[in-house]
Formats: sequence, C-alpha cells, structure tokens
Amino acid sequence: MGAGETPPRAASPTPNINPTPMPPYAQAHQPQMQPNAYPGYHPQPSAPPPPMAPGVAMHPAPGTGTGAWNAGLCDCFSDIPLCCMAWWCTCIPYGKTHARVSGNDDDWIMWSAIWLAVACFTGCQCVLELMTRQKVRETYGIQGDTCKDFMIAWCCTCCSTQQCAVQVGQKNCDGPPPLRMQ
Repeated sequence: MGAGETPPRAASPTPNINPTPMPPYAQAHQPQMQPNAYPGYHPQPSAPPPPMAPGVAMHPAPGTGTGAWNAGLCDCFSDIPLCCMAWWCTCIPYGKTHARVSGNDDDWIMWSAIWLAVACFTGCQCVLELMTRQKVRETYGIQGDTCKDFMIAWCCTCCSTQQCAVQVGQKNCDGPPPLRMQ
C-alpha cells in the first residue's frame, strides 16, 4: 500500500443503508442487527381503550398528560358563564372541580360549602385551592411545583379555580355533575 492509499474496507455483515460511506472506526461501533434475535416473538397491537359510559369522566393515568393546561391562567373570557361564576361565586366551580377530580361527583355541594365556610371564617380558601390544583395536576399529568401552585392559589384564586374547572371539563357553568346510577 502506498502513502496516500486507504486500506480496503472489510465487508460488513449488515448492509449499509446510509449512501455515504462510513469510516472504518465508525463501522466498528455500529450495532449489529440479528434478524431472529427473539424467535417466536410477534408484537401485538395494543387494545383499544374501553368505551366510556355517558356522564362518567375518564382521567388519564398520572404522568401521562400533555404536560400543559387546557386553558391559560388568564383565559377567563374563553367561557364567560364559568368566568362569572368563578369570580362572583367561586365556591360552586371549586366544589364541582374538587368533586370531579376526587372521583365522587355527588360531593360537589359539600365541597362548595367547605370552601365557603373556610373563606368566610378564616380567609384561607387558597389552601383548599392549592390542594385541588395539585390533585388536578397529578391526575392530568401537568408539570408544575407546589411553590408555583401556592403563589397562583394565593394571588389569583378565581383564575386558578377557572383553570382547574376547564381542565376537568366544566363548561358554561353547567349544572350539577351527572348522578351515577348504581
């Protein structure tokens, strides 16, 4: 071999799909595919999700959400009736949201009354909103942290209540959540 010549390349056991030739040092680090590495293994397509019963909300598994809220914190005017209810009677959308995310839609009146009592007697309704906001984030796989949730719940309880209500599917200040027939 001369001074400017390169050594001939060894034949590769797998065909090179890339049209540009690879240098010998890169070929040594390429994984080798074996056609029958797992004989008898045939991957099956995943089963479709079960059908949803009318009036029952299905929540995604924790950590499988999009990582973002369906509505922004200041998207108040995207749903005017819900906006009005969140600003002037916050206890109702709070109660409905907490009941939906907790899985018992029938408890919304109780949670609304708890919010109203805490707001009237202690002024610390932001603590309830913080707990519900964290539960919504956990249920829908939304990224965030406790410090940010606390600041949002403390500084803008109404906006946080509406954002959580939109996330769990409340629209137009709908009536009580549907009753489940046993």
